Amino acid sequence: MATEQQYAVFKALYDEEAARYRDLSDRAKTYISVITIFSGVLVFKSDDLQKFLNGGLLARWSFVAGAVLFICALGALLAATRIRGYVRFADPDVIIDKWPKKALGDEEFFTDRIGELAISTNANATCNNDLANWLAVSSWLLIAAVAAMMLSLIGRVVK
Repeated sequence: MATEQQYAVFKALYDEEAARYRDLSDRAKTYISVITIFSGVLVFKSDDLQKFLNGGLLARWSFVAGAVLFICALGALLAATRIRGYVRFADPDVIIDKWPKKALGDEEFFTDRIGELAISTNANATCNNDLANWLAVSSWLLIAAVAAMMLSLIGRVVK
């Protein structure tokens, strides 16, 4: 039989995964902002872009590589932020339906909730790990895209 203090430990683990999800979501918002700004610059500067692409082979190909990398970063970001099957740890209707006719003791109640918390915490951790992995891919693609764009600028200046 579980105690309230034991329940608190498992609840803290569940809350930690919820906080991790919020942190990862904030990171995804930052990445989407970077990609949006880059896309906006391309759209609003499309006239200047043609002149820029005529600046030489290095400038042209590194710019195209950077643009492709930004698109790939966006794809990884979309994969990261897709709807996931997060698990809540307790469904009040199910809990009430399972209650016996006699009063349920606190220890039995906490034991049941600890089991639910353990299952949902592990499931949510797996979802968060997937999100973090896709965000890592997106961040590396963004870094590569920025590097390619910088190489493109250097190629334009050198010509």
